[in-house]
Amino acid sequence: MALSDVSMTLCDINMALCDINMTLCDIHIALRDIRMALCDIHMALCEVNMALCDINMALCDVNMTMCDINMALCEVNMAVCDINMAMCEVNMALCEVNMALCDINMALCEISMTLCEVNMALCDINMALCDVNMALCDINIALCDVNMTLCDINIALCEVNMTLCEENMALCDINMALCEVTIALCDINMALRDINMTLCDINMALCDVNMALCDINMAL
Repeated sequence: MALSDVSMTLCDINMALCDINMTLCDIHIALRDIRMALCDIHMALCEVNMALCDINMALCDVNMTMCDINMALCEVNMAVCDINMAMCEVNMALCEVNMALCDINMALCEISMTLCEVNMALCDINMALCDVNMALCDINIALCDVNMTLCDINIALCEVNMTLCEENMALCDINMALCEVTIALCDINMALRDINMTLCDINMALCDVNMALCDINMAL
């Protein structure tokens, strides 16, 4: 009867240890499921991070293209300014020629009335030069309008460039935040793995105790 009581007690202890073992196994499985879920979240965040990196690279390419267009328009603007300055110099030279011809005309009028025919010819030349001067003024005004239009396009492109730069900085901030979340999840994953390893060690120790109790039970 004493051995039977001891055997029953050991059986009860064995059953209790088996229940503890099953509970630890359930905890082990739950921790494994949590670890798998965290791995899935980690992978999803990595995919979001990669997508944001692709968007960031695309915006950088658009930004570089806008910069190239801006530089090209600046070069066109400088070329138009150079043409405008050259036209202004030609206009000033023609004005000086016109003034010289007016002086010559006045001198010829004062010298002799018989040179009226020559004076009329010079007046015709003067009128032609005035027409040329007016045409050059019209070209100068048109070039000024083109220059103003290019300046407006340049300003609009600069504003688009600044907007893209601000969006790029915002995406970089989101990317950094996601990287920090990913690192925190990795730390949690490592901590859960350490807990899982500890529970496995405890489970193995309980299994050894269980086997020893079974051996004692069998011996009894």
